[in-house]
Amino acid sequence: MFDKEVLIKAKEKAVLFIENTHKAEDIQKEILSKILQENVNTWIGRKYNFSNIKSYEDFRGALPLTVFSDYDSSIARILGEEKAVLYASENYQFVSSSGTTNNPKIIPMSMDYAKQVFIPFYITYFGQLVTHFPDFLKNASKTVNFKLDPNRALTKLKNGANHKGLSQINFGDDFKESVLFEPGSGTKWTDIPTEVEEDLERMYYRIRVSSEYEINALVGINPAVIHILKFLLKVWADRLINDIRNGTLNGEDFNTPNPALAERLSSLYSKSKELLPIDLWPDLRYVICWKEGVSQFYLKESRKVFGEKVKLMSAPLGSSEAPVAIPLFDEEDQNLLVYDTVFYEFIDVLNDQNVVLLGDLQLDRSYAVVVTQQSGFYRYITGDLVTVKGFVNGVPTVEYAGRYSPEKFISDDVFLAAIKEINGLFDIGIVNFTFQCPAEKDQNITLLIELEDEIHQELIRKIEKNIDDFLMKKSDRYCELRQNHGMSSVRIEVAERNAFFRNWISEVEKGKRPPQVKDKISEFI
Repeated sequence: MFDKEVLIKAKEKAVLFIENTHKAEDIQKEILSKILQENVNTWIGRKYNFSNIKSYEDFRGALPLTVFSDYDSSIARILGEEKAVLYASENYQFVSSSGTTNNPKIIPMSMDYAKQVFIPFYITYFGQLVTHFPDFLKNASKTVNFKLDPNRALTKLKNGANHKGLSQINFGDDFKESVLFEPGSGTKWTDIPTEVEEDLERMYYRIRVSSEYEINALVGINPAVIHILKFLLKVWADRLINDIRNGTLNGEDFNTPNPALAERLSSLYSKSKELLPIDLWPDLRYVICWKEGVSQFYLKESRKVFGEKVKLMSAPLGSSEAPVAIPLFDEEDQNLLVYDTVFYEFIDVLNDQNVVLLGDLQLDRSYAVVVTQQSGFYRYITGDLVTVKGFVNGVPTVEYAGRYSPEKFISDDVFLAAIKEINGLFDIGIVNFTFQCPAEKDQNITLLIELEDEIHQELIRKIEKNIDDFLMKKSDRYCELRQNHGMSSVRIEVAERNAFFRNWISEVEKGKRPPQVKDKISEFI
């Protein structure tokens, strides 16, 4: 599947990624200069006089911080086939990504961005992966990749262009690079007919077809997709076992009946009243997904769900607009900032007016990621929030800490720290959670939380007091609202078991693609 020479280059790129960390700040300056020079004659380049920008200080003084809505009119012009609006390069794709509303964002991806950012980012990650886990590569064809769905029906934009999720873009074919074919590409369980329209049915199709094969790895990227498997298998157990026994798919003839496998799965299901991924795929060894944020709590069950031999491996951190970090696969499980693709700035969440560069970041401090990149996003607040956990030659290693929005009066990293504290103090078996924040200042915050077991009201009140004390110490804004605006202390609402699973199902049924249904540390209600 993978060309040997290409694999050697991928490993070499991964090595250089580490070796060049000592000159990361110089590389960052070069990236910014190159972006500005290449786009000096675009509409935005003329608007902000890119030709007069000679330093970072000039750049920062000339361009404001931006959010996605600032690009609405420019993207409309690009959709109208106007050239050189935000970037001089040809357009490659219009990428779909989950937005703050139910309307997917339309994100232009330029050819320069694909070649200079996304592909190098992916190859560096792949090089890291196969260097540390060569067995994964040998079994790449035995991978169920839940992120990859190339045949899903495409949405057409007003200009007739396809609106694709990253999971639907075939970089391997487009750029003739074998390394860009994701693990699981070309398999029978990835080649889902377009006629299977509903996303849940597409997931069932993938599971049903792969159920009779030796599967070595699962790729989810979004951990919610991985976590949801055990619930879907429980819901679909009878249906799946019957299809396997009869050689059918949704009751229609599909392949040779397999009564032996059906009997084994039926026996396991009848004993435990659940069907786990490790029951279906006993040869499973690797699972790839993000491991930060909310997922660090529910992924604790991974040994039970996936088996003792499974290795839970980190996926690269990033968004549709820009990469953020690549796992080093070391003992500390660090994610190293991708300093060699886009230009980064960082908003210090303790002081929203303080924008700093890579070399100014401090240990254990949280920052909102701001990027300038080759698809026309300049000083763009991605919404990703990271906490600095260490450094490699001055380049930060980071942990995902939630979503950033200037409107939030408490940052997600503070909420996450509060949850870590109460889970450590009280060992209450947190499975999932969301802080529900009110729009009105005098209303209270609700912590909607799902637990492994029931807890009594006295303990709930004690935990509420602990969270209130923690937020009073860590958030000046929360302290002000509590003292001066009549906000009540945090109230805990214990959700029914599997409430977050049912919410995930509901979001997918409403039309969101499974990779787009993500955990929320906090949300406005």
